[in-house]
Order: sequence, then C-alpha cells, then structure tokens
Amino acid sequence: MTLNPPPSDYYSHLINESAFGKFYRTRILYPFLRNLTGPFFLDVGCGIGRMLSTGDNNISVGIDVNQAAVDHCKRAGLNALLINQNGIFPIVDNSFPVVICDQVIEHLNSPDLLLDEISRTLMPNGRLILGVPCIKGFRQDADHKIFYSQSDLFSLLHRHGFVLCRSFYFPLPIHFFGKFFSFQYLYVVARLRKP
Repeated sequence: MTLNPPPSDYYSHLINESAFGKFYRTRILYPFLRNLTGPFFLDVGCGIGRMLSTGDNNISVGIDVNQAAVDHCKRAGLNALLINQNGIFPIVDNSFPVVICDQVIEHLNSPDLLLDEISRTLMPNGRLILGVPCIKGFRQDADHKIFYSQSDLFSLLHRHGFVLCRSFYFPLPIHFFGKFFSFQYLYVVARLRKP
C-alpha cells in the first residue's frame, strides 16, 4: 500500500489545499460525515487530520502511510499512527465500531489488503463508510489508479464480507453532478459480517 508521489509531495499537497477545499471539507463534508461515524471511529488515510479534528477528537484514531502527515496530526494533538511498511494497521483486532476510509482506495492498485485490514480492525457488525470521487474529481488527480462506480464498490465490499446499508452522493444527491463538480463524491455505508 504505497503512494506514487514522494512523501513530501503528498504532504505538501495536503497542507496546500485551496481555501474553498478547506472550507468545504471542514465546514460541510466532515461535519456531515461525523454524524454518520459518531464519536468513536478509525480514520484510514487520515492525511493531516481534518476529519479527526472536526468535533470531539479524544477517542478516535487516524492512520496514514505518510510520516509527515502523521507527525502533523500529532503536533495538532490528534491521535494518529503510521501504517506499517507492509500495509498492516498498527491497530488490534476488533477495535472500532466504525471505520471511515474517504478518498483513499482510488489511489491504490489493489484495495484488497486495505479492506482486509479494515475488516480485521472493525468490531463484529461494525460499519465502514467508504468514499470515492466521482468522475470529474477522479480525472483531476494523476495519482488516482482505479475509478469505482457504485456497482464496483458494492461488488468489492461484498467480496470482503460487507453488507450494504446505504449509498449516496454528496453534496448533491444525484450521480449526474459528478461529471461537472470535482467535490461530488460517492459514499457507501456497509456493515461487516463477522462471527
């Protein structure tokens, strides 16, 4: 589970987000997603911790592959850990009732290990909130590897033991807008089938 851009480029990309992007995420998107996650969750691919820092951040944990991003989170007083070189999360089994993985899997050549690790760290019947960009947003980042349609995500999650709870587009509730707006995302909420 590696990123193509050098780690310093990835970190620079995160901290140099546009004013609109920062406003959209911190004031609109992440407060909405925090209503879905509740107070206790694991943020996979937490970046510089914008999701973690929205609301009460004392009990949730973020993980990322980028040391500079994790260090940034720690300096901000957030709970953040570095994902091991082999892709294994530094999290014990069955630790979280909710995992959020937003705008991450499209950067991977294969999401299988990531989803296996998410399954391992989720509590039985835990929920995964998975977000991917729609087509315009996907095309705007050279590091994006795989475009996921709604049916692609359903199939992928089913193969990894998840049952679909709901899916939706955000901020506009129609798929069509993903052709024109880079901040239009697809989200799937799924429950893990685990004995």
